[in-house]
Amino acid sequence: MKQNILYIAALCFTSPFVLANQGTEIPESGGNSFYRSIGKLSGDMTCTVSFVQFSNDLNAPATFLSNGHCSQNAFSSSAGNDITTNKSVDYTAEFNYFQDSIDAEETISVGINKVLYSTMKGLDISVLSSDQTVAQLIDQGLIPYQISQNSLPTESAITIAGVPIDVNALQLSYCESGDTFNVIEGYWHWYDFNENNCQGISSGSSGSPVFDDNQDMVGLINTTTNTAVGKTCYSGNPCAVDEEGAHVKKNKNYVVPIQDLNQCFNSNGTFSLNNPGCPLPKPSGISITNYPYIFSGENSGNQEWQFTVISSSKIRYKNILLFDDTQTCQDLSGYSDPIDASQVNFSETEIDVSKEGIHQYCIIGENDDASEPSVVQVQVDNTPPTAKPILNVTPMGFEPIFMVPEYSDYWLAWGKPDEIDCDDARYIQYRRNPIRIQSVPLKVCVYGFDTAGNQSPNFDYLIESPF
Repeated sequence: MKQNILYIAALCFTSPFVLANQGTEIPESGGNSFYRSIGKLSGDMTCTVSFVQFSNDLNAPATFLSNGHCSQNAFSSSAGNDITTNKSVDYTAEFNYFQDSIDAEETISVGINKVLYSTMKGLDISVLSSDQTVAQLIDQGLIPYQISQNSLPTESAITIAGVPIDVNALQLSYCESGDTFNVIEGYWHWYDFNENNCQGISSGSSGSPVFDDNQDMVGLINTTTNTAVGKTCYSGNPCAVDEEGAHVKKNKNYVVPIQDLNQCFNSNGTFSLNNPGCPLPKPSGISITNYPYIFSGENSGNQEWQFTVISSSKIRYKNILLFDDTQTCQDLSGYSDPIDASQVNFSETEIDVSKEGIHQYCIIGENDDASEPSVVQVQVDNTPPTAKPILNVTPMGFEPIFMVPEYSDYWLAWGKPDEIDCDDARYIQYRRNPIRIQSVPLKVCVYGFDTAGNQSPNFDYLIESPF
């Protein structure tokens, strides 16, 4: 069973911008007013949000940044290509979110009524606004952040500031920035995300601002491999694309680039996608429906692409396998000649299930430059899980622990140790209810399937006491 769980980013520290100092800390409000304008966002998901300013007009509506998956249906199969603009919402952001401010009931609550822009297409960003002005929030003690116009350099000191759910207060994390990679996770594809190994990044930290040592905002945390299971590029298992292809790198976080975002705003603070130099992906006029299942392989029945492209103008397309970092939908080479979308029957296109990895169909408009491609992707996984599952034993009985995507289904057999052979036992499918222990010692046999349908070896366990 697929679990729609997205693990995201966090931070925590009190003394800011210390080169090579790594760890996390929960700061108090005293002496840390710089972080007052980072808050807890209650939107489509619980995330982190920051108050930002893009013009000198103090009467402009207050503007905020977070991740795109915080303000849209991130787990829709089309989420990787969706773009939302000018959507009315009823979100709340709690600023001044220090632990002592929470205890003293001194947080600052701000209503957010508009998603000006949101996408997970190539980026993961949302631009939000309030019916309050910049001046009104400044009067409440919130100072907006400035966006750096420079990309985040490698091996530079960074501070991540966010509100992870397990902390439920402002947390700071210090580390250094790493290299830049394209990133794949679930249905999503992202370009040029900076990697780091800051600690404390977890669910709820999505949208956490990343600051350089000049206290300029240089990016947003969007995902982490801290809780990744196995090797597949599944939700919660982001993969960096390098010379080895797309693969999970443990204990890494990824940063959404935000340089040039000020180009999307006029001098009066009004947001417009059509402003020259605005780097955000624009609606393409290409609609994709009937997305394929994310996994497919030799042991799966899902061996066709099974999707439909609708476009009023001609399209160009190509199919690639991310076997190294030279393959990308943003490279114009390999695209077809312009063709009517109705003349291409993608739903009858077979996946080459002998080739493991991320397969992508890249689709652009007739005159597009491929910088903002629509992407449909499938992971081919033919490798059975080999790690021994965890068998949990309690007074209620025993149960194998699901570890999606490596283990999404289990089959069990059990009996007296001298009477059962795991290679010749009668197994039953585990239905997610603990199996009662009638007597001990007890031998338990387990095998499982990953989400792609690959079967593990048989594993055996000996229970010598009821718990």
